Amino acid sequence: MTRLEAAFSLIDDCEVFADIGCDHGKLCKEVLDSGKAKKVIAADISKDSLKKARLLLSDYSDVEFRLCDGLDGGKLVADTIAICGLGGLTMIDILRYLPQSTLVLGAQDHLYELRSFLSENGYVIEKDFVIKDGKRFYDFIRAKRGKIEFDRRQLEYGVFCYTKQPVLKEKLEFLLKKISAYPPTKDNINKINTITELLTWQR
Repeated sequence: MTRLEAAFSLIDDCEVFADIGCDHGKLCKEVLDSGKAKKVIAADISKDSLKKARLLLSDYSDVEFRLCDGLDGGKLVADTIAICGLGGLTMIDILRYLPQSTLVLGAQDHLYELRSFLSENGYVIEKDFVIKDGKRFYDFIRAKRGKIEFDRRQLEYGVFCYTKQPVLKEKLEFLLKKISAYPPTKDNINKINTITELLTWQR
């Protein structure tokens, strides 16, 4: 599964879909072609990126192109909002307006902080999985408004880390090997113990 396929799989039918940091506009195109949304907002802070999206989506009428930073100060409203390919801390900054939308998130890093932010600010993470695209692992999350508490392991490694997932198992094994090569600090030993225990759930 590619990153584009992973993000697309988390998008349900809706009236308005927005892709924040749309770059080339490929996710918007997939949503329009599938009929999952009646209207699409392609948003990016980069003029060059938005130009690429305009070229790709030039034959579509139900598209709004918006040159803006994140959620445009809270003025960008959509039923489903996708933010993919950015760092987790950047996503937290974008989501400080706490939209009521369904969120589709593909963060590059700081997953613990992102999941914690969602949980602490009234979002339920209803889907959370990892894929391997090329040689790298990527986490994808879908969240909606609601309230469920998760433990620290779930916030760090995925809220479904106690459910068997072949790619998650591969990622945990990769992390275990990587951290085991580091100096045996207290923090690294704790991480090794946590990952080792989580791997028992993946057998």
